[in-house]
Amino acid sequence: MLGKLGIFFIAIGLAKIAWYLIWKDRKYTEQ
Repeated sequence: MLGKLGIFFIAIGLAKIAWYLIWKDRKYTEQ
């Protein structure tokens, strides 16, 4: 249970970080 839940939360965390970095990069590119 903890393993599956842990992987799930880690996946969400990585997705959030990746999305944030991409959004930040696009914002700088537009300026």
